[in-house]
Amino acid sequence: ARAGETIRNIEKTVARGDGRTLRVLYDMVPRFDSDGRFQGVWCFARVASPEDSLLAARARDAEQRYRDLVNSLPCVVYEVEPAWPPKVVFISDRIEHYTGYRPEDMYRDARLVQMVAQFGALARVAQAASRATFRPEPYWLEYRVVHRHSGEVFHVRAISLPRVVDGRVVRRHGVMVDVTEEKRLEQELLRSQRLAAIGEIATMMAHEIRNPLAGISLAVRVLRRGTSGKAREECLDDIEACLRRVNETVERTLNFARARPFQPRPCSLKAVIEAVKDLAATYVRKSDIAWEEEIAPGIPDLVADPDQLAQALVNLVLNGCKAMPSGGRLSLRAWPDGGRVVLEVGDTGIGIPPEDLGRIFDPFYSGFGEGAGLGLPLARRIVRAHGGSISVRSTVGEGTVFRIELPLEPANAERPGH
Repeated sequence: ARAGETIRNIEKTVARGDGRTLRVLYDMVPRFDSDGRFQGVWCFARVASPEDSLLAARARDAEQRYRDLVNSLPCVVYEVEPAWPPKVVFISDRIEHYTGYRPEDMYRDARLVQMVAQFGALARVAQAASRATFRPEPYWLEYRVVHRHSGEVFHVRAISLPRVVDGRVVRRHGVMVDVTEEKRLEQELLRSQRLAAIGEIATMMAHEIRNPLAGISLAVRVLRRGTSGKAREECLDDIEACLRRVNETVERTLNFARARPFQPRPCSLKAVIEAVKDLAATYVRKSDIAWEEEIAPGIPDLVADPDQLAQALVNLVLNGCKAMPSGGRLSLRAWPDGGRVVLEVGDTGIGIPPEDLGRIFDPFYSGFGEGAGLGLPLARRIVRAHGGSISVRSTVGEGTVFRIELPLEPANAERPGH
Protein backbone atom coordinates (compact mmCIF):
# COMPACT_ATOMS: atom_id res chain seq x y z
CA ALA A 1 0.00 0.00 0.00
CA ARG A 2 2.86 2.38 0.76
CA ALA A 3 4.05 1.78 -2.78
CA GLY A 4 0.72 2.99 -4.13
CA GLU A 5 -0.83 -0.41 -4.78
CA THR A 6 -4.45 -1.23 -4.12
CA ILE A 7 -4.40 -4.55 -2.25
CA ARG A 8 -7.35 -6.77 -3.04
CA ASN A 9 -8.86 -9.98 -1.72
CA ILE A 10 -6.86 -10.53 1.46
CA GLU A 11 -8.72 -13.49 2.92
CA LYS A 12 -9.03 -13.89 6.70
CA THR A 13 -11.06 -16.07 9.03
CA VAL A 14 -13.11 -14.01 11.50
CA ALA A 15 -14.62 -15.53 14.70
CA ARG A 16 -18.16 -14.42 15.54
CA GLY A 17 -19.49 -14.03 19.05
CA ASP A 18 -21.75 -17.05 18.63
CA GLY A 19 -18.77 -19.30 17.91
CA ARG A 20 -19.24 -19.47 14.15
CA THR A 21 -16.51 -18.31 11.74
CA LEU A 22 -16.75 -16.32 8.56
CA ARG A 23 -14.36 -16.03 5.61
CA VAL A 24 -13.88 -12.31 5.03
CA LEU A 25 -12.20 -10.59 2.08
CA TYR A 26 -10.45 -7.25 2.61
CA ASP A 27 -9.52 -4.62 0.01
CA MET A 28 -7.11 -1.83 0.98
CA VAL A 29 -6.81 1.41 -0.98
CA PRO A 30 -3.77 3.61 -0.11
CA ARG A 31 -4.23 7.24 0.91
CA PHE A 32 -1.67 9.99 0.23
CA ASP A 33 -1.71 13.67 1.08
CA SER A 34 -1.16 16.46 -1.45
CA ASP A 35 2.63 16.15 -1.03
CA GLY A 36 2.57 12.45 -1.81
CA ARG A 37 3.12 11.28 1.79
CA PHE A 38 1.49 8.01 2.74
CA GLN A 39 -1.37 8.57 5.22
CA GLY A 40 -2.87 5.11 5.59
CA VAL A 41 -5.50 3.02 3.82
CA TRP A 42 -9.21 2.82 3.31
CA CYS A 43 -10.20 -0.73 4.20
CA PHE A 44 -13.27 -2.47 2.79
CA ALA A 45 -14.43 -5.86 4.05
CA ARG A 46 -17.06 -8.28 2.78
CA VAL A 47 -18.09 -11.82 3.59
CA ALA A 48 -16.51 -14.20 1.11
CA SER A 49 -18.80 -16.25 -1.06
CA PRO A 50 -17.78 -19.77 -2.16
CA GLU A 51 -16.79 -18.27 -5.52
CA ASP A 52 -14.63 -15.65 -3.78
CA SER A 53 -12.86 -18.33 -1.75
CA LEU A 54 -12.18 -20.32 -4.90
CA LEU A 55 -10.76 -17.25 -6.66
CA ALA A 56 -8.60 -16.46 -3.63
CA ALA A 57 -7.28 -20.03 -3.59
CA ARG A 58 -6.45 -19.79 -7.29
CA ALA A 59 -4.69 -16.47 -6.72
CA ARG A 60 -2.61 -18.01 -3.92
CA ASP A 61 -1.75 -20.94 -6.17
CA ALA A 62 -0.73 -18.60 -9.00
CA GLU A 63 1.43 -16.56 -6.60
CA GLN A 64 3.18 -19.70 -5.38
CA ARG A 65 3.87 -20.80 -8.96
CA TYR A 66 5.27 -17.35 -9.68
CA ARG A 67 7.58 -17.54 -6.66
CA ASP A 68 8.71 -21.04 -7.64
CA LEU A 69 9.52 -19.78 -11.14
CA VAL A 70 11.44 -16.75 -9.85
CA ASN A 71 13.42 -18.89 -7.40
CA SER A 72 14.40 -21.29 -10.17
CA LEU A 73 15.99 -18.59 -12.34
CA PRO A 74 19.83 -18.49 -12.54
CA CYS A 75 19.87 -14.94 -11.17
CA VAL A 76 18.65 -13.02 -8.14
CA VAL A 77 15.33 -11.19 -8.50
CA TYR A 78 14.67 -8.52 -5.91
CA GLU A 79 12.36 -5.69 -4.92
CA VAL A 80 13.42 -2.89 -2.58
CA GLU A 81 12.05 0.34 -1.20
CA PRO A 82 13.91 3.41 -2.51
CA ALA A 83 16.29 4.04 0.39
CA TRP A 84 19.87 3.39 1.43
CA PRO A 85 20.62 0.95 2.92
CA PRO A 86 17.94 -0.69 0.81
CA LYS A 87 14.94 -2.15 2.60
CA VAL A 88 14.37 -5.50 0.94
CA VAL A 89 10.72 -6.24 0.17
CA PHE A 90 11.42 -9.45 -1.75
CA ILE A 91 14.55 -11.31 -2.82
CA SER A 92 14.73 -14.71 -4.46
CA ASP A 93 16.42 -17.79 -3.04
CA ARG A 94 19.40 -17.50 -5.40
CA ILE A 95 20.93 -14.89 -3.07
CA GLU A 96 22.03 -17.74 -0.80
CA HIS A 97 24.17 -19.12 -3.63
CA TYR A 98 26.16 -15.85 -3.78
CA THR A 99 26.39 -14.89 -0.13
CA GLY A 100 25.53 -17.86 2.07
CA TYR A 101 22.66 -15.86 3.59
CA ARG A 102 19.02 -16.82 3.18
CA PRO A 103 16.36 -14.39 1.87
CA GLU A 104 14.92 -13.96 5.36
CA ASP A 105 18.34 -12.72 6.53
CA MET A 106 18.16 -10.00 3.89
CA TYR A 107 14.80 -8.81 5.20
CA ARG A 108 16.24 -8.24 8.67
CA ASP A 109 19.25 -6.13 7.72
CA ALA A 110 21.37 -5.12 4.77
CA ARG A 111 23.52 -8.26 4.63
CA LEU A 112 24.31 -7.67 0.97
CA VAL A 113 25.76 -4.30 1.85
CA GLN A 114 28.10 -6.04 4.31
CA MET A 115 29.25 -8.41 1.59
CA VAL A 116 30.06 -5.52 -0.73
CA ALA A 117 31.79 -3.61 2.09
CA GLN A 118 34.35 -6.39 2.52
CA PHE A 119 35.93 -5.29 -0.75
CA GLY A 120 36.00 -1.60 0.12
CA ALA A 121 33.35 -0.86 -2.51
CA LEU A 122 30.59 0.19 -0.10
CA ALA A 123 31.24 3.89 -0.63
CA ARG A 124 31.00 3.48 -4.39
CA VAL A 125 27.82 1.41 -4.26
CA ALA A 126 26.23 3.71 -1.70
CA GLN A 127 27.10 6.84 -3.66
CA ALA A 128 25.86 5.44 -6.97
CA ALA A 129 22.69 4.00 -5.43
CA SER A 130 21.85 7.14 -3.48
CA ARG A 131 22.17 9.20 -6.66
CA ALA A 132 20.06 6.88 -8.76
CA THR A 133 17.56 5.31 -6.36
CA PHE A 134 15.01 8.11 -6.44
CA ARG A 135 15.34 8.87 -10.15
CA PRO A 136 12.56 7.44 -12.34
CA GLU A 137 15.05 5.72 -14.63
CA PRO A 138 16.94 2.43 -14.79
CA TYR A 139 20.49 2.09 -13.55
CA TRP A 140 23.09 -0.64 -13.25
CA LEU A 141 26.03 -1.37 -10.98
CA GLU A 142 28.84 -3.92 -10.92
CA TYR A 143 30.51 -5.07 -7.73
CA ARG A 144 31.89 -8.16 -6.03
CA VAL A 145 30.43 -10.18 -3.19
CA VAL A 146 32.02 -12.94 -1.14
CA HIS A 147 30.32 -16.09 0.11
CA ARG A 148 30.43 -16.12 3.91
CA HIS A 149 31.22 -19.86 4.15
CA SER A 150 33.37 -20.74 1.15
CA GLY A 151 35.01 -17.34 0.66
CA GLU A 152 34.27 -17.62 -3.08
CA VAL A 153 34.18 -14.25 -4.84
CA PHE A 154 31.43 -13.46 -7.33
CA HIS A 155 31.40 -10.60 -9.81
CA VAL A 156 27.81 -9.37 -9.89
CA ARG A 157 25.99 -7.04 -12.28
CA ALA A 158 22.81 -5.53 -10.80
CA ILE A 159 20.20 -3.91 -13.04
CA SER A 160 17.48 -1.86 -11.32
CA LEU A 161 14.17 -0.63 -12.77
CA PRO A 162 11.91 1.91 -11.04
CA ARG A 163 8.23 1.66 -10.26
CA VAL A 164 6.80 5.15 -10.48
CA VAL A 165 3.49 6.41 -9.02
CA ASP A 166 2.49 10.03 -9.60
CA GLY A 167 6.01 10.93 -10.65
CA ARG A 168 7.83 9.46 -7.64
CA VAL A 169 9.70 6.20 -7.27
CA VAL A 170 7.89 3.95 -4.80
CA ARG A 171 9.73 0.69 -5.46
CA ARG A 172 12.69 -0.58 -7.42
CA HIS A 173 12.72 -4.00 -9.06
CA GLY A 174 15.88 -5.60 -10.32
CA VAL A 175 18.02 -8.60 -11.07
CA MET A 176 21.53 -9.56 -10.02
CA VAL A 177 23.44 -11.61 -12.58
CA ASP A 178 26.62 -13.58 -11.94
CA VAL A 179 29.22 -12.31 -14.46
CA THR A 180 32.22 -14.04 -12.86
CA GLU A 181 32.77 -16.34 -15.84
CA GLU A 182 32.37 -13.41 -18.23
CA LYS A 183 35.11 -11.51 -16.37
CA ARG A 184 37.38 -14.57 -16.41
CA LEU A 185 36.92 -15.01 -20.16
CA GLU A 186 37.64 -11.32 -20.71
CA GLN A 187 40.97 -11.70 -18.89
CA GLU A 188 41.84 -14.81 -20.91
CA LEU A 189 41.00 -12.99 -24.13
CA LEU A 190 43.20 -10.06 -23.12
CA ARG A 191 46.07 -12.46 -22.39
CA SER A 192 45.69 -14.20 -25.73
CA GLN A 193 45.53 -10.86 -27.55
CA ARG A 194 48.66 -9.79 -25.72
CA LEU A 195 50.51 -12.92 -26.84
CA ALA A 196 49.37 -12.38 -30.41
CA ALA A 197 50.56 -8.79 -30.22
CA ILE A 198 54.08 -9.87 -29.28
CA GLY A 199 54.68 -11.19 -32.78
CA GLU A 200 53.30 -8.03 -34.32
CA ILE A 201 55.45 -5.90 -32.00
CA ALA A 202 58.56 -7.80 -33.10
CA THR A 203 57.67 -7.32 -36.78
CA MET A 204 56.92 -3.63 -36.31
CA MET A 205 60.11 -3.04 -34.31
CA ALA A 206 62.19 -4.69 -37.03
CA HIS A 207 60.58 -2.49 -39.71
CA GLU A 208 60.62 0.76 -37.74
CA ILE A 209 64.21 0.37 -36.54
CA ARG A 210 65.72 -1.06 -39.74
CA ASN A 211 65.06 2.12 -41.76
CA PRO A 212 66.81 4.58 -39.40
CA LEU A 213 69.65 2.07 -38.94
CA ALA A 214 70.12 2.05 -42.72
CA GLY A 215 70.28 5.85 -42.62
CA ILE A 216 72.89 5.77 -39.85
CA SER A 217 74.97 3.21 -41.77
CA LEU A 218 74.92 5.39 -44.88
CA ALA A 219 75.93 8.49 -42.92
CA VAL A 220 78.80 6.60 -41.27
CA ARG A 221 80.12 5.46 -44.68
CA VAL A 222 80.04 9.03 -45.91
CA LEU A 223 81.94 10.21 -42.81
CA ARG A 224 84.57 7.50 -43.31
CA ARG A 225 85.48 9.12 -46.64
CA GLY A 226 86.73 12.11 -44.71
CA THR A 227 83.83 14.45 -45.42
CA SER A 228 84.14 17.85 -43.78
CA GLY A 229 82.33 21.13 -43.49
CA LYS A 230 78.62 21.32 -44.27
CA ALA A 231 78.38 17.74 -45.57
CA ARG A 232 79.82 16.43 -42.29
CA GLU A 233 77.31 18.44 -40.24
CA GLU A 234 74.45 17.13 -42.38
CA CYS A 235 75.62 13.54 -41.79
CA LEU A 236 75.76 14.11 -38.03
CA ASP A 237 72.29 15.68 -38.10
CA ASP A 238 70.99 12.65 -40.01
CA ILE A 239 72.52 10.27 -37.45
CA GLU A 240 70.99 12.25 -34.58
CA ALA A 241 67.55 12.26 -36.24
CA CYS A 242 67.72 8.51 -36.90
CA LEU A 243 68.70 7.78 -33.31
CA ARG A 244 65.85 9.96 -32.08
CA ARG A 245 63.43 8.05 -34.29
CA VAL A 246 64.70 4.71 -32.92
CA ASN A 247 64.32 5.97 -29.37
CA GLU A 248 60.77 7.22 -30.01
CA THR A 249 59.81 3.89 -31.58
CA VAL A 250 61.15 1.95 -28.61
CA GLU A 251 59.43 4.28 -26.13
CA ARG A 252 56.03 4.07 -27.88
CA THR A 253 56.29 0.30 -28.09
CA LEU A 254 57.18 -0.03 -24.42
CA ASN A 255 54.29 2.24 -23.41
CA PHE A 256 51.93 -0.04 -25.29
CA ALA A 257 53.47 -3.38 -24.32
CA ARG A 258 54.04 -2.92 -20.61
CA ALA A 259 51.03 -3.04 -18.33
CA ARG A 260 51.42 -0.09 -15.98
CA PRO A 261 49.79 -0.67 -12.60
CA PHE A 262 46.26 0.70 -12.56
CA GLN A 263 46.25 3.18 -9.67
CA PRO A 264 42.75 4.63 -9.28
CA ARG A 265 42.00 7.40 -6.84
CA PRO A 266 39.34 10.11 -6.52
CA CYS A 267 40.16 12.85 -9.01
CA SER A 268 38.59 15.82 -10.76
CA LEU A 269 37.81 15.35 -14.43
CA LYS A 270 38.34 19.07 -14.96
CA ALA A 271 41.87 18.76 -13.55
CA VAL A 272 42.56 15.85 -15.92
CA ILE A 273 41.35 17.93 -18.88
CA GLU A 274 43.55 20.86 -17.82
CA ALA A 275 46.54 18.50 -17.77
CA VAL A 276 45.61 17.30 -21.27
CA LYS A 277 45.49 20.91 -22.53
CA ASP A 278 48.95 21.59 -21.10
CA LEU A 279 50.44 18.42 -22.58
CA ALA A 280 48.98 19.03 -26.06
CA ALA A 281 49.23 22.85 -26.11
CA THR A 282 52.41 23.06 -28.20
CA TYR A 283 51.14 20.65 -30.83
CA VAL A 284 47.76 22.38 -31.04
CA ARG A 285 49.34 25.83 -31.49
CA LYS A 286 51.85 24.58 -34.05
CA SER A 287 49.05 23.03 -36.11
CA ASP A 288 46.99 26.27 -36.16
CA ILE A 289 44.03 24.54 -34.49
CA ALA A 290 41.28 26.25 -32.49
CA TRP A 291 40.50 24.56 -29.16
CA GLU A 292 36.86 24.42 -28.03
CA GLU A 293 35.89 23.17 -24.60
CA GLU A 294 32.44 22.48 -23.15
CA ILE A 295 32.53 20.98 -19.64
CA ALA A 296 29.12 20.68 -17.97
CA PRO A 297 28.95 22.05 -14.42
CA GLY A 298 28.44 19.69 -11.51
CA ILE A 299 30.39 16.70 -12.83
CA PRO A 300 31.21 14.70 -9.68
CA ASP A 301 34.71 13.46 -8.98
CA LEU A 302 35.42 10.06 -10.42
CA VAL A 303 37.70 7.26 -9.30
CA ALA A 304 40.34 6.89 -11.99
CA ASP A 305 44.04 6.81 -12.71
CA PRO A 306 44.44 10.48 -13.73
CA ASP A 307 47.81 9.97 -15.45
CA GLN A 308 46.57 7.08 -17.61
CA LEU A 309 43.28 8.84 -18.36
CA ALA A 310 45.17 11.99 -19.41
CA GLN A 311 47.40 9.84 -21.64
CA ALA A 312 44.36 8.35 -23.38
CA LEU A 313 42.85 11.79 -23.99
CA VAL A 314 46.16 13.22 -25.23
CA ASN A 315 46.37 10.38 -27.76
CA LEU A 316 42.90 11.28 -29.05
CA VAL A 317 43.74 15.00 -29.17
CA LEU A 318 46.97 14.38 -31.11
CA ASN A 319 45.12 12.04 -33.43
CA GLY A 320 42.61 14.83 -34.13
CA CYS A 321 45.45 17.30 -34.79
CA LYS A 322 47.02 14.92 -37.32
CA ALA A 323 43.65 14.73 -39.09
CA MET A 324 43.73 18.53 -39.61
CA PRO A 325 47.08 19.24 -41.35
CA SER A 326 45.77 22.59 -42.60
CA GLY A 327 44.24 23.63 -39.29
CA GLY A 328 40.69 23.32 -38.01
CA ARG A 329 38.68 23.05 -34.82
CA LEU A 330 39.23 20.55 -32.03
CA SER A 331 36.48 20.18 -29.43
CA LEU A 332 36.37 18.47 -26.06
CA ARG A 333 33.01 18.02 -24.33
CA ALA A 334 32.11 16.32 -21.05
CA TRP A 335 28.88 15.83 -19.12
CA PRO A 336 27.42 13.50 -16.46
CA ASP A 337 24.99 10.78 -17.48
CA GLY A 338 23.51 8.93 -14.50
CA GLY A 339 26.31 7.03 -12.83
CA ARG A 340 28.67 7.68 -15.72
CA VAL A 341 30.62 10.50 -17.35
CA VAL A 342 30.65 11.02 -21.11
CA LEU A 343 33.58 12.66 -22.93
CA GLU A 344 33.76 13.48 -26.62
CA VAL A 345 36.88 14.53 -28.53
CA GLY A 346 36.01 15.82 -31.99
CA ASP A 347 37.84 17.32 -34.95
CA THR A 348 36.92 18.89 -38.29
CA GLY A 349 39.55 16.94 -40.18
CA ILE A 350 39.75 14.53 -43.08
CA GLY A 351 37.57 11.85 -41.47
CA ILE A 352 37.96 8.09 -41.56
CA PRO A 353 36.78 6.00 -44.52
CA PRO A 354 34.04 3.52 -43.56
CA GLU A 355 36.19 0.55 -44.58
CA ASP A 356 38.87 1.62 -42.06
CA LEU A 357 36.63 2.24 -39.04
CA GLY A 358 36.90 -1.37 -37.94
CA ARG A 359 40.73 -1.25 -37.97
CA ILE A 360 41.62 1.99 -36.22
CA PHE A 361 41.94 0.33 -32.79
CA ASP A 362 44.19 -2.45 -34.13
CA PRO A 363 47.81 -2.21 -32.94
CA PHE A 364 50.25 -0.84 -35.55
CA TYR A 365 47.55 0.42 -37.91
CA SER A 366 48.02 4.09 -38.73
CA GLY A 367 45.68 5.98 -41.04
CA PHE A 368 48.21 8.80 -41.46
CA GLY A 369 51.08 6.78 -42.88
CA GLU A 370 53.34 7.71 -39.98
CA GLY A 371 53.93 6.63 -36.40
CA ALA A 372 53.65 3.16 -34.90
CA GLY A 373 49.86 3.08 -34.82
CA LEU A 374 49.69 2.51 -31.07
CA GLY A 375 47.92 5.66 -29.84
CA LEU A 376 44.33 4.52 -30.33
CA PRO A 377 44.88 0.92 -29.11
CA LEU A 378 46.52 2.32 -25.98
CA ALA A 379 43.64 4.76 -25.45
CA ARG A 380 41.11 1.95 -25.75
CA ARG A 381 43.05 -0.24 -23.32
CA ILE A 382 43.14 2.56 -20.74
CA VAL A 383 39.42 3.25 -21.12
CA ARG A 384 38.59 -0.44 -20.70
CA ALA A 385 40.79 -0.65 -17.61
CA HIS A 386 38.52 2.04 -16.14
CA GLY A 387 35.44 -0.08 -16.89
CA GLY A 388 34.43 2.25 -19.72
CA SER A 389 33.86 2.09 -23.45
CA ILE A 390 35.11 4.04 -26.46
CA SER A 391 33.42 4.42 -29.83
CA VAL A 392 33.88 6.52 -32.94
CA ARG A 393 31.72 8.16 -35.58
CA SER A 394 33.24 9.80 -38.63
CA THR A 395 32.35 11.36 -41.96
CA VAL A 396 34.98 11.66 -44.68
CA GLY A 397 35.77 15.31 -45.30
CA GLU A 398 33.85 16.54 -42.26
CA GLY A 399 35.57 15.14 -39.20
CA THR A 400 35.63 12.52 -36.46
CA VAL A 401 34.27 12.27 -32.91
CA PHE A 402 35.57 9.80 -30.34
CA ARG A 403 33.12 9.14 -27.49
CA ILE A 404 34.26 7.79 -24.12
CA GLU A 405 31.83 6.62 -21.42
CA LEU A 406 33.31 6.08 -17.95
CA PRO A 407 31.68 4.90 -14.72
CA LEU A 408 32.22 7.28 -11.81
CA GLU A 409 34.12 4.39 -10.29
CA PRO A 410 35.22 1.22 -12.12
CA ALA A 411 33.63 -1.95 -10.77
CA ASN A 412 37.01 -3.55 -10.04
CA ALA A 413 38.56 -0.51 -8.34
CA GLU A 414 39.66 -1.02 -4.78
CA ARG A 415 40.10 1.78 -2.31
CA PRO A 416 43.56 2.34 -0.81
CA GLY A 417 44.13 -0.04 2.08
CA HIS A 418 41.88 -2.80 0.66
